[in-house]
Amino acid sequence: MDPVTAVGLRASIVQLIDSTTKAIKYLNNVNNAPKDRARLAREATSLLALLTDLRHRLEEASSTDQWLTGIRSLGVKGGHWSSLTKQ
Repeated sequence: MDPVTAVGLRASIVQLIDSTTKAIKYLNNVNNAPKDRARLAREATSLLALLTDLRHRLEEASSTDQWLTGIRSLGVKGGHWSSLTKQ
């Protein structure tokens, strides 16, 4: 992965981690919705763990890692990610 792409991908993941952390804090402070709040907090916590793992794997990856090639293919215009976000 070229350095510019790696930096951009890492920055995006860091932003997602920050947003997820804020969502968890918000959900823990919301009153009057204990079941939904608890479920959403668990889901956000799981997402945070996945994003953190992805960030660490990205930081340690080399450009020849097969999983990294798969991740990069998600961002290609007209690729899997763009088709999912259009639905």
